[in-house]
Amino acid sequence: MNKFLLLPAIGVAFSSLNVEATVIFDASTTNVNVFSNAVGLLSNTLSGDPSTGAFTLSSVTLSNNNASGLASVDNIDTLKGTSLLATDTVTMTLGTSDSTLNNLRANGIEFGMSPNGSGFRPASNLIFQIDADNDVSGMAIGNIPALTLDVAGWGVTEANLGDGFTATLVANNAGYTFILNDIQEVGNLTNTTLSYSNTFSGTEFIDNFGGGGHLYYTRQIATGEGNLNISEFSIDATSIPEPSTTALLGLLTLGSVFKRPDSLT
Repeated sequence: MNKFLLLPAIGVAFSSLNVEATVIFDASTTNVNVFSNAVGLLSNTLSGDPSTGAFTLSSVTLSNNNASGLASVDNIDTLKGTSLLATDTVTMTLGTSDSTLNNLRANGIEFGMSPNGSGFRPASNLIFQIDADNDVSGMAIGNIPALTLDVAGWGVTEANLGDGFTATLVANNAGYTFILNDIQEVGNLTNTTLSYSNTFSGTEFIDNFGGGGHLYYTRQIATGEGNLNISEFSIDATSIPEPSTTALLGLLTLGSVFKRPDSLT
């Protein structure tokens, strides 16, 4: 008589669960579904360039300390189709190519996650200031309550922001990291990747960036024209699915089909 050999199917079930990563928003020449916001500008236009696969934000500044930028129209919950979970990780990316970013002002370039996209630096944001030439980068004013507004301790050269860079924000329930690639730190021109991280003190990730989370970018320059050529403006959502009872029972059943001979009894 043969007997069934019951394998450790529960362990198999958990080990077979795959992390699901999905691009939920990617602005392009065929999907320029973004706010184009401006503060005190003569003009602020967004146009696509099919020959390069990128699009351009063009602005004309009338006076100092004016800003223009972009933000995703839909929030993270809408883009996901489900509510943001504590087990999710959100990755936001801004990729740029050769751009006209001369005469950056003190706020420089700002990038991150915003509770809305209709205005400059709304409150309860998770936005990082990339300040140029001897200004120290750090978290923007008005970020989520209870977070420390530590400076990052580094600045970047304006020229290296202008010839293209990639800014990435990775955030989950524990905290966040901003990463800059293809730039140069002021005073240390061999350092071309810079990062800044911090932790959340509670449930800020879910409270602020589910129903109200938008991808956000602005730049502040002196008078004149400024163009940003964008190669990527995207949001990824990574989820770790919870095992269902049905899936576990199914795997247990599969494990039971292996037989062993009677001699093992």
